[in-house]
Amino acid sequence: MLTKIDKPFFLQLRKIHGEKQMTDPKALICFLLGLFVFLLPTFLSAQTYFSDEAPNLSLQHFFGVGVAGGGASFYDFDQDGWDDLTLATEEGRPLGFYRNVEGVFTQLPPLISNLDEVKQILWTDIDNDGDKDLFITTLRTANRLYENIGNLQLVDITAEAGLSMEPLDSYGACLTDFDRDGWIDIFVTQRNIDFDTNRNYFYRNLGNNSFEEIAEELGLDDPQKAPFFPAVFDMNNDNWPDIYIAQDKSQGNTLLLHDGSSLSYSDISVAASANLIMNAMGIAVGDYNCDGWQDLYVSNTPHGNALLQNNQMGGFSELAEVTGTSFNGTAWGTHFFDADNDGFEDLYVSGMAVGENVPSSAFYYNDKAGSFAENEAGFVGDTVSSYGNALGDYNNDGHLDILVVNTKEFPAQLWKNAGHPSRNWLKIKLEGVLSNRDAIGARVDLYTDEHYQIRYQHGGMGYLGQNSASLHFGLGEMEQVDSMKVTWPTGHQDHFYNVPINQVLEIMEGSSTNGEIRVDDFLLSDLTEREETTDWSFYPNPAKQNIHLTYEGTDNDQLLLYDSKGRQLATWPLRNGHHTFSTQTLPPGLYFLQRITPYSQQTKRLLIVR
Repeated sequence: MLTKIDKPFFLQLRKIHGEKQMTDPKALICFLLGLFVFLLPTFLSAQTYFSDEAPNLSLQHFFGVGVAGGGASFYDFDQDGWDDLTLATEEGRPLGFYRNVEGVFTQLPPLISNLDEVKQILWTDIDNDGDKDLFITTLRTANRLYENIGNLQLVDITAEAGLSMEPLDSYGACLTDFDRDGWIDIFVTQRNIDFDTNRNYFYRNLGNNSFEEIAEELGLDDPQKAPFFPAVFDMNNDNWPDIYIAQDKSQGNTLLLHDGSSLSYSDISVAASANLIMNAMGIAVGDYNCDGWQDLYVSNTPHGNALLQNNQMGGFSELAEVTGTSFNGTAWGTHFFDADNDGFEDLYVSGMAVGENVPSSAFYYNDKAGSFAENEAGFVGDTVSSYGNALGDYNNDGHLDILVVNTKEFPAQLWKNAGHPSRNWLKIKLEGVLSNRDAIGARVDLYTDEHYQIRYQHGGMGYLGQNSASLHFGLGEMEQVDSMKVTWPTGHQDHFYNVPINQVLEIMEGSSTNGEIRVDDFLLSDLTEREETTDWSFYPNPAKQNIHLTYEGTDNDQLLLYDSKGRQLATWPLRNGHHTFSTQTLPPGLYFLQRITPYSQQTKRLLIVR
């Protein structure tokens, strides 16, 4: 976009430089160069512009040499409000952990001892205890699950949690809550060279850091293919998580539809026109045309990427060429995101080709009319061998930045978004109470004037990527959000009106209904079942004045009470039998009860209402 120069301004410059100088060719060239330098900030501020800030932010990370690149996580793993970075490495070197300290990165000593070739990196609260645990996929060895026992002390619990200890050769994985019971489940792909032995794995979270593998029972195993990456989304707006899988080597992409309360999946790839025969690598999920239905973008080899527009009738229409987003290079990581905060999601694609005269990466502006326009938008040096990428806001300025993991001699890049100076934004951080604490599977519907947008809380996205947990909305020139609805995995809905802009809004499930959470009827038994199978239980929950607890154990155990920030508020002795504890002095909000014995500990959520 060019800035208009009015005639009085130009005449003023002629007056300053003089008529003779303006007619001298050399003087005119000097004048025009000076004019360009003078107006350059104006040119850049009129559009979105990205620059690689990794060298200036103490970020020097090399993946090295591996198979099909490595993963990138742009996720606040220490929960201080600043998006941190976790980056994959080649075999023989540890993961890179970079803590964000108010916009500057400090590399931490390795938090785990794993030296495998890592692919997917996913931080999440597996046990709903308030801190972030870590799951990684690897090549030539077993995938790993690490429990955070506090203060980023990560303990390998893979075997005891019931996850496979076999080398699976996994690339992509994603997090979901398939049965909406409040516990995060894990979906993992397998991609050996021998396709006949491949299948997917699905680990259902049983609570207490234990899982059962039930992919075949659910119809999720999808055997004998070549999966690179799965994406969880809600294709039909029924609040159940569906799964789309990018399949390499012309195996045909897979769309698995959740059948609802029957808790199983059906393969509707062909019926939904989603079984694309391609060399698919990555998947972006978004609502690029703002119709309230999630669309898909799939990366491919030079034959061309695919844009699957959700037709709202149980299927998709392929529109990459029509929308100008074919790319026609060897593409990997990709994301929909609102780069210029105009209220419409743009598109970024990473590619593996090296050089300036080949399709190495692309940035596509959303034209707000159902199509895209390619624009360089800076990205000077974005011509290297790139694979995994992720989105976050490292400096908390309301403009989404891009983290890219490159291979070979090329270091990771952090593309800072200079942003649009006159456009507003809103970031939303969700926290489940009866839903899983990370709110994976939740959806936000947002209305400003006559414009409508949605965002969905994913657990893994792009190609081996994990984006910031904060959901980002561009608001254009709007000065407030008229109304907003959050639909949680439990089915509960929170409504908000006249929301101020340019802020990070933290929303806890039930916060608009005075703590009362209205759970879909068919979920009630499943949400309470886990509580009844343990050796201690309490009621009511939510509570007002007291909680009543029944315990079967020794007389030397303790019950600890924590607030949502992890601060210990009380210690109560536990003995066999029934107990009553007062909650009258506690402000309304989310709390955690932790049962401590000499051999174990277990945490449950408690909601206080008034």
